[in-house]
Amino acid sequence: MWLSNFTFHKKNIKFYIEIIAIVFVLTLVTIFIVIQMVGAPETTIKMEILEINSKEIVVKSFIDIKNTNSFDMIVEKLSLLTTTKSGNEIGCLKIDGGRIPANKNKIFTKTYSYKFNGESPKELITLVKGNIGINVGFIEKKLPISVNIISVINDIVDNFNTPSANIDINFGEITQKNISILVNVDFQNPNTFDVKIDDIIIEILNEKEESVGEMRLTGGVLTSKNFTSINGQGLVLIEALNAEILKVKLNSSATAIVAGYNKTLSIDIESKINTPDLDELLPSSLPTDAVIRGDYSASLFGFKSEITLEAINPNNIEFTAKDITITVARIDRNKRRIVATGDIEDGIIKANDTTRFRGELIIPYRKVFIPTLGGKIIPDWLEVTIRANITIKGLKNYYWVGMTGYTDLRLFRKDVIYSNPVTVEWT
Repeated sequence: MWLSNFTFHKKNIKFYIEIIAIVFVLTLVTIFIVIQMVGAPETTIKMEILEINSKEIVVKSFIDIKNTNSFDMIVEKLSLLTTTKSGNEIGCLKIDGGRIPANKNKIFTKTYSYKFNGESPKELITLVKGNIGINVGFIEKKLPISVNIISVINDIVDNFNTPSANIDINFGEITQKNISILVNVDFQNPNTFDVKIDDIIIEILNEKEESVGEMRLTGGVLTSKNFTSINGQGLVLIEALNAEILKVKLNSSATAIVAGYNKTLSIDIESKINTPDLDELLPSSLPTDAVIRGDYSASLFGFKSEITLEAINPNNIEFTAKDITITVARIDRNKRRIVATGDIEDGIIKANDTTRFRGELIIPYRKVFIPTLGGKIIPDWLEVTIRANITIKGLKNYYWVGMTGYTDLRLFRKDVIYSNPVTVEWT
């Protein structure tokens, strides 16, 4: 009896052990099969630029890992190494990681910087490393990483805003051939990184696109988000004054300095300026002083008048006087009647000297002594007016100069000095 009961219990224990073994094996197989079917996490890496300057680019990265499985996942020692095409490292991001619950996602964030060190950012390579997997009992499953990187670094240098410039030109001393100019260029750099300016060439053109002046300015560094003034001086041809409007062209090469990488491009700017009047450029009026002198004598046909115009030029340049005319009129009780006209030959008003122009005309006796109706035989005054066009050689525009003087007829005194009001305006 006892022996039979022992045999029965032995058979039951064996049966239970076999059942447990079968369940254990089936459980392991099931776990193994399930683990083998675990999918790789979906990983997206986004980058947000916080700061760009000449030394570095500060970036905040968001690493979004989505666990699509029914098991928790563990992320360890995640790193993103960014190198150039030549293999030089420009930035490395390291994240400690953590646990991602089943069917959940987790975002890891960290801030770090890129330094290009002279390398082009156009072809960057990012290598992602890390330990991602699940661990159930003594069964461990390592998962591959499928990464989608959304990067804004490669095209960062293309987001370059060309500096703007305001060109101011002041005309200075005038000579026989040129006018000195002072140039001031105010650059504005709208970028968050420095821009280096080299080889500034300024060309001044007239309305026919003909060059009347060219100069070069020494460049400099335009600091980020700032104004920088660059000054220089040069010359333009005297012919520039023939134009009403002058066109100013600025050409320069600009180098953007972004996180240690230099990218060069050209700057082309155009503006227009008004041409100054000649009287604004001369240190004194034109001329400073002038005197009309008359020498009269009787002749067969009337009074012979030899008129001398003395022009005193205090400037360092000479002028050309053209179309010089003399007009003599009699004045009777504020009534004016022309009695004679004449011309004086063109000539040069010498620099820093007194120049004399002489002309001759005949005043008929009948126009002097036959009065107008109700007038006197002898006029109250004789009015002498001299007009001329004054310019500088090479200029098309002229000054119109008018001078008027008065004398009486008492003996027609020789060497009569007239008053000398001078009016000047453009024609």
